[in-house]
Amino acid sequence: MTPISRQTPLGDVAALLVDRVESHYGPGPRTQRLQTALTAFDGDQRQVEPDSLAEVEVKAKTVFRHIELSRAYGLEAQQHSPGWPPPNLRAIQQAGANVAAVQREPAGTALIKLTGLAPVEAAASILAGAFALVRHAASIVLELRDNSGGDPATVAVVVDWLAGSSPRHLFDVANGA
Repeated sequence: MTPISRQTPLGDVAALLVDRVESHYGPGPRTQRLQTALTAFDGDQRQVEPDSLAEVEVKAKTVFRHIELSRAYGLEAQQHSPGWPPPNLRAIQQAGANVAAVQREPAGTALIKLTGLAPVEAAASILAGAFALVRHAASIVLELRDNSGGDPATVAVVVDWLAGSSPRHLFDVANGA
């Protein structure tokens, strides 16, 4: 991959981004959608500046929401992803494992608010405590409006508690490329 310098035209940066995504994900429909989204920068001769780079990033995020571009010169492109660092399970538990609220109303309604689905290794015991607090409620509200997603195994724990322990198919994970 060609290094990006202060003199690299913005249109070339957009083309390099498409090439990089294609090398990781292949020439599938998502790569094509990214290329289509970035055609606005074809031939754009502006230099890479924070504002112009932000324009490319906004367009790219319409297809790949986890793309983040930063202007730091002299960096070498990674040939292989280093992956995510292992989660700090203790810190996740100390923060409540995304269980933001557990409430019981006098009328018998209970609320569990989940703002995310922390790794099941950290969340299972905290969720068990939340479930214990709302046991025997007349009705239960599972608040997920601010939920950012997370570990599918944690989804299974929540669904198991809601629906009972009989086996059931919960979800499939598919490549989004």
